[in-house]
Amino acid sequence: MSHNSNTRRKIFSNLSVFPWFLFSLFVAIPLLSSAQEDPKNLVEYSPEFKFKEGIYLSFDQWKHNKPLTKQRIVTKTDANDFEYFVKILSEENLQYFDDYGVQQTMKVSEIWGYCRKGMIFINWHGEFSRVPVIGSITYFAAMISVSGTRFQDPFDPYYPAMTIGDNTQEEIRQYILDFESGTVLDFNTHNIEELLKKDPELFNEYKSLKKKKKRMLALSYIRKFNSAYPVSFPLN
Repeated sequence: MSHNSNTRRKIFSNLSVFPWFLFSLFVAIPLLSSAQEDPKNLVEYSPEFKFKEGIYLSFDQWKHNKPLTKQRIVTKTDANDFEYFVKILSEENLQYFDDYGVQQTMKVSEIWGYCRKGMIFINWHGEFSRVPVIGSITYFAAMISVSGTRFQDPFDPYYPAMTIGDNTQEEIRQYILDFESGTVLDFNTHNIEELLKKDPELFNEYKSLKKKKKRMLALSYIRKFNSAYPVSFPLN
């Protein structure tokens, strides 16, 4: 057999192994990712829990405590700048490197939120608002622009206000987030009752209250529910 023939055979032999190497690599990557979701790596949330600092492109990234770190963000802003996140999120777009090292661009308006010094900020109506109550029912308040004259139901101010006219004004609205689905809902007695249904005892107790008491004790019942149904995050 000629020298050229042996060379060709070695080349084809190496090529036949290469795809299998890639295949095993791609199989290994999801396995490594799923290992992070091992229940043993999860920690029950408490106010002392420290979230990893960075930007959450999606709700799932927050649930998995896996933000986009500063090292992967493309910006001229100094990483040690106190207002680092405020500055880069005031731009129209965010440029970053994904898990494969490929540079990507995302509209800031589509970003879910970010974490700074353990505090979570959610993007709602174009504003990043701090989330003070985290749990199965997460609570936050946000400043939003409202067009028209505000008309609020005097018997239940937790229901969304109606607006009349063409005036635009800023006002604070309250919201709750269902940790199971990631859905954000208006902070009102109806939506709170819907989420409390998962616990019949708490639900019936809250539902039996008079309207005024429901409004006064809404956050108290949310905390009771969160205590009974704690959420967990991976430490990463």
